[in-house]
Amino acid sequence: MAELRADVAADSPSLNNSSNNSGVASQSNNPLSRKLNKILETRLDNDKEMLEALKALSAFFTENSLRTRRNLRGDIERRSLAINEEFVQVFKEVKE
Repeated sequence: MAELRADVAADSPSLNNSSNNSGVASQSNNPLSRKLNKILETRLDNDKEMLEALKALSAFFTENSLRTRRNLRGDIERRSLAINEEFVQVFKEVKE
């Protein structure tokens, strides 16, 4: 992972110019750079919650297409709503 970041840094024109120190500061403040670095630094084998989330996602996200990626959030929200409705229904039965 560190090698990849070093390669990206070496290819960046703002980092190769030693007189342009503001480029380094602006790159570290760039939200996209921060997100990318966070993803690259993630160790999935140590992050049990992330592994569980990916396993749950893989149960119903089987096709990686443009349509399924666009509908992923809606699918997750519908599944969450169905689970919550089921919980409420079971809770009502227990209450009665």
